[in-house]
Amino acid sequence: MRKPASFYFFKRKLIVLKDRYECWRAVADLSGFTTPERLRVEWMVFYYTAGKGNAALTAQHFGISSKTFYKWSRRFRESKYDVASLADRSRAPCHKRNCEVTLPKKTG
Repeated sequence: MRKPASFYFFKRKLIVLKDRYECWRAVADLSGFTTPERLRVEWMVFYYTAGKGNAALTAQHFGISSKTFYKWSRRFRESKYDVASLADRSRAPCHKRNCEVTLPKKTG
């Protein structure tokens, strides 16, 4: 006699999914974010939870300018909420000067 399909020899554990904000924090941890980068993640979590979408309140809460928050918020939204976009980018110039030495012409 065959057992019904709902019988399992080993019981399954329920998979509890984290909410979006906990996932953002987990990605920041796994990516090895520095303290300022983790703080930016917290700005976004606060903005979408306690701040209820109020950028001025979020900026005031963290003691930053609204312009700074809007810059990071725009970058985060344009990346389709990719936490890696909150990481620092290189500040090195794209085209660096090359040292060019010219030898003086000999006269005579």
